[in-house]
Amino acid sequence: MLFRSVLAAVDFSTSSRAALAFAARLARAHGARLHVLYAQDPTLITVARAAGIDLHREALDHLEAFVAATQDAARCKAHLHVVFGAPAVAICREARHDGADVIIVGSRGLSDSPHVTLGATAEHVLRCANRPVLVLPHAGVPKAARRPARRSVSSRLPRTQAAEITPRHA
Repeated sequence: MLFRSVLAAVDFSTSSRAALAFAARLARAHGARLHVLYAQDPTLITVARAAGIDLHREALDHLEAFVAATQDAARCKAHLHVVFGAPAVAICREARHDGADVIIVGSRGLSDSPHVTLGATAEHVLRCANRPVLVLPHAGVPKAARRPARRSVSSRLPRTQAAEITPRHA
């Protein structure tokens, strides 16, 4: 499958930085456009305006710095988007609007709870997206859990000459 447009949704977490780096590498490998999206909570708009803060400008500045500090993304000409709305809904809406072929998100966001495998936003994006979604595992997963399935499964099974084991990850 050839990708023409890749959307990376970020929330400035470690997990979203890994998703952005992967999205940038994927976009470069396919010669695709890279769209980087940050969805801002709309409840902050009123408070920010009352305080004389341009929340959109500040978020865009922060997004520009985040992309520049992510090595693989800094090498791409990324199209940056700051939108206001519930993150999952905004991500799915922007993916449709930009014609993204794939959405890439981190598995967990800023809450970073060690007891949660899949964050709420990633789960909601999986439910509402009408295109492929790639959820990158959390960067904090222990190395033992990241070993390839072939090594961990096939090393425990008895070896026979008549069978070849090819584990598949579902």
